[in-house]
Amino acid sequence: MFMAIVLAFGQMISVFIVTKMFPDPIIPALAMTFEPFIACFIVYLTNIQSLPGDLAMIGFIFIFPGILVVLIGQCFHQR
Repeated sequence: MFMAIVLAFGQMISVFIVTKMFPDPIIPALAMTFEPFIACFIVYLTNIQSLPGDLAMIGFIFIFPGILVVLIGQCFHQR
């Protein structure tokens, strides 16, 4: 439980720092869409746990283009 709290605070701090560095919110949003794929890939390579496994990687391949289109569409709509 303690580790989850520490990780959540670390994620919140990193999001605040990134949003201060980049005034346009599309760049951090695009970078954050890669985070689940990178985490799944690292867990898969190091064989830490059986999940997420191959199905998570395949699922991310289908989900990522949709997220990308929504973020880019939102960026064009705001401009």
